[in-house]
Amino acid sequence: MSISLLRGLLIALVACLLSLTESIAQDSPDVLTVVESIDDQIAELDRQHAELKNEILDSRRRASDLDLQWQSLAGELERLQSRQQELEKLLKEKQQATAEADKDKDAGTKTDQEADEATDPEAETETAEEREQAIAEIEAELVALKPKFKPLTAAVAAAKEVSESAHREIEAVETQTAKIVDQRRQHGQRIESLLRDAGHWVSFSDQIAPIFHQRCVACHNARNSQGRYNMANFAAVRAEGESGVAVEPGQADDSLLWQLVHDGSMPYDTDPLDESQVELIRRWIELGARLDSAADPDAPLIRIMPRVKQPEPPDHYHVPVPLTALAIAPSGTWLASSGYHEVLLWSFPEGELIGRISNLAERAHGLAVDPSGSFLAVASGTPGKLGEVKLFDRRSGELVNDLLVSEDSMFDVAWSPDGSRLAACGADGSIAIFTFAQDSMETSEPVRLIEDHADWVHSVAWSPDGQRIVSTSRDKTAKVFDARSGKRLITFGGHNQNVTEAAFLADGQRVVSGGDDKKLRIWNVADAKQLRDIGGFSSELAGLRVLQNDHILTVSNDGRYQRHSSEDGKSIAQQSIASDWVSAIAVTTDETMLAIGDHAGQIHRIEITAKPTDNDSASDRQWLAVPSPIKPVNQDARSIDD
Repeated sequence: MSISLLRGLLIALVACLLSLTESIAQDSPDVLTVVESIDDQIAELDRQHAELKNEILDSRRRASDLDLQWQSLAGELERLQSRQQELEKLLKEKQQATAEADKDKDAGTKTDQEADEATDPEAETETAEEREQAIAEIEAELVALKPKFKPLTAAVAAAKEVSESAHREIEAVETQTAKIVDQRRQHGQRIESLLRDAGHWVSFSDQIAPIFHQRCVACHNARNSQGRYNMANFAAVRAEGESGVAVEPGQADDSLLWQLVHDGSMPYDTDPLDESQVELIRRWIELGARLDSAADPDAPLIRIMPRVKQPEPPDHYHVPVPLTALAIAPSGTWLASSGYHEVLLWSFPEGELIGRISNLAERAHGLAVDPSGSFLAVASGTPGKLGEVKLFDRRSGELVNDLLVSEDSMFDVAWSPDGSRLAACGADGSIAIFTFAQDSMETSEPVRLIEDHADWVHSVAWSPDGQRIVSTSRDKTAKVFDARSGKRLITFGGHNQNVTEAAFLADGQRVVSGGDDKKLRIWNVADAKQLRDIGGFSSELAGLRVLQNDHILTVSNDGRYQRHSSEDGKSIAQQSIASDWVSAIAVTTDETMLAIGDHAGQIHRIEITAKPTDNDSASDRQWLAVPSPIKPVNQDARSIDD
């Protein structure tokens, strides 16, 4: 090809580009006019959304008060019913004793024992007169109780209906809110498409949020908002701080945020942002300081940012790491344990390393194998930086679904009995419920977020029918929620200390919970009434499981393993494990074996069915959960039978 021909092609290409640029420039005013019109519609939707959110908050407070009212009335009714049953039983006993005494009197008989009691001044006998007086008092109390039931029963029914009506109103407003959110999302998608095509777009999620999260959020978050300016989410970034509005869309020079990063004042007392980052922030503001249409303005920045792969674990450990989570497969043939940026898979009960799963945050706090034994859910975190919930194929070790990321550690995961849903909780005080499509580990509906606790949520557990979940929290409560709607059904505050473990009993109507008060407490889901407590624990609980016979299995931090009857609270079995601060437990599906993990990195295996002995050598087998550098990948896990 000749030089003149090349020159001609180049001139033609430049002319084409100039023509395209002029066309875009001519079209831009029209695009911006359309965008401004859509912005006006979005502003109106935002106004309506804000009003509805406030209405929902007010309604939830009212509904919570109404819930407490009818639950209090229901508790009073139950106490009256219990007292009535107690009195009727006592009355029957007194009447039977009177009848027997009259019979003996008519027959003119008296046993030697009765004769002895008659002459023994210390014998605890009841005379006929005393019995008659007791019967009269019982009957009088029963008569006094009777008229209380009808109005109280009516009051309970009325209060419950008012409460349920309040919750129905909330659901209606939430439905209306969801429609507005969907309309706003559609408008946002149109704006984003128009601006991208016109070259007027900077992605907040992909480009701006990572800068703010890495360099700004540590000093400007909900708990530590220096300058009263919170940058933990998009809505907060666009809100006012102590010095007023920080971002003026379309006017970077007038935006305090850009001024401070441009002159190096912020980030405070550390290296300034790169020039490219400063310029990117400027361009984002100049182009309207917009949020990507698919992102939630109230979500933490880390949840809308691109996900990053976690560091690889070391080939081998120089020292053991504390075990913070264990899970046993339904088949009972393999066990998963927490590692450093990984999960280790072991044959069980032999204790041979057979696989490693990586791409995890620093420490796994919760592990759960689905009912099929095919997938491993992991709740993990790097303290103070991020938390994750991930789903892995346990055979290949491949990441199947990156379900959630948060600003702090996630602590627990639990599968529903049918394996269709997964609940997770963590240090941000929220509970997330994921619903999966049939025959797939892809979510079939948006995650259900429950933000009802005021502090860390330590654990979650499902009811036997899969309709409810119970959670425990550092806010000193255990709570039961409807797993579909996320509605709080009841709050139990009887521990008055940090609550760490809870589980439903077999009937699904009672819960057993435990925490730092070193007691198990069994209570009703209907009214949070405590039925009994079980003491005798020398340290806090490391784990709690309810077995099929409603026996309660517990392991304390000091290595004390115990089983109690849920019916009367009596101890059935107990033994001590030679262990350095127990921190995790797991039980086989057939409930024949128990695995215990401690801070020394040891895994202990115990036969539950064996008669316990109170000595330090009671563990059948124990091994150090340290990986070998020979098998750093997951291939050998494929040989495990389900």
